[in-house]
Amino acid sequence: MIFHTKREKSFLKERVMAQNAKENLITQPPARSLFFFALPMIVGNLFQQFYNMADSIIVGNLVGEDALAAVGASYSFTTVFIMIAIGGGIGASVLTSQYLGAGHYREMKSSVYTFLITFAVFSTLLAVLGFIVNPTVLRLLSTYAVEGKVQRFRSDMFVTGVKVAIPSIVQQSIVSIGMLLTQSAVNQFGSSALAGYSAGTRLESLCIVPMIATGNAMSTFTAQNLGAGKPERVRQGYHAAYGIIIGFGVLLAAVSQLFYVPILSAFVEQGESAVAFETGTAYFRFIGLFFSFLGFKAITDGILRGAGDIKVYMLANLINLAIRVAVAQLCSPIWGIELIWYAVPMGWTANYLISYLWYRTGNWERRNLLRNA
Repeated sequence: MIFHTKREKSFLKERVMAQNAKENLITQPPARSLFFFALPMIVGNLFQQFYNMADSIIVGNLVGEDALAAVGASYSFTTVFIMIAIGGGIGASVLTSQYLGAGHYREMKSSVYTFLITFAVFSTLLAVLGFIVNPTVLRLLSTYAVEGKVQRFRSDMFVTGVKVAIPSIVQQSIVSIGMLLTQSAVNQFGSSALAGYSAGTRLESLCIVPMIATGNAMSTFTAQNLGAGKPERVRQGYHAAYGIIIGFGVLLAAVSQLFYVPILSAFVEQGESAVAFETGTAYFRFIGLFFSFLGFKAITDGILRGAGDIKVYMLANLINLAIRVAVAQLCSPIWGIELIWYAVPMGWTANYLISYLWYRTGNWERRNLLRNA
């Protein structure tokens, strides 16, 4: 067959790429599909975390623990906004992935366009607040075409996608919001304790990347296979994801128990600030034993999110946040700073149990976002 226009060639290339992506997740062995789909997200997010950690390492070693405490106090606040953007993108991808799994390529592209224009408008509003207005992206998107026809903003897709995106934003932001709201409880123990806690939370953010990425991969895996009418593969993928999470969890637990001294020393000098070093060490060694619980929560949430079964999923994440904040604020003044990090696995476990019990009902299999978009 001869294609006479660049548009026809471009459309064929895009369709082949979409088909290959679809085949990887709906036909390949679930464990292999999930791992290799999550791997680029893990690598990309690790580089982002390394970049974010650089300021803490430099400040902690060259300026001092008070400056490190100040940087740590602002870190969780700025991370909330990053997680909002990531959560919105994940939520938007659910509808797109279900269309891809179902083989509805035109609708898939329309959904991409709808959310591109939505995020462009949102970004422009933020730019206006920052006194920078750049309409270039909007002009570019106005020429976006699917199969030769310029697409319009699809309000039906937007409404459906937002219903999934909002809980995704909540879920992605829980960790950062939890850190932010518990910092006031840490403050009462002094700047040295806050510096150590800040170093520990930076390491936590780094270590949870594989867990969060696997959960996000589970979300896309679920959406595509439900779109393709293969709920049994979702269950197979869920079981395979436990193996991936346990593997990462064992590795991270070993690192936290065996290499905590050189790792913490990158942030805080052991001899110069004993309180900060001891606080960071205690937090990192304790939380390192429970990263698997976060992973179990992430993959279970991923199924519910990918299916669009969001009510209980959102409730579970809010309960997670409430436990973390309540225990930190109410118990740490009485029983000590250790209660602040004990609250973290308590929240993760409660979140996981609620989501898992709802997963067992099978309600997620009966959800169909494509009927509503």
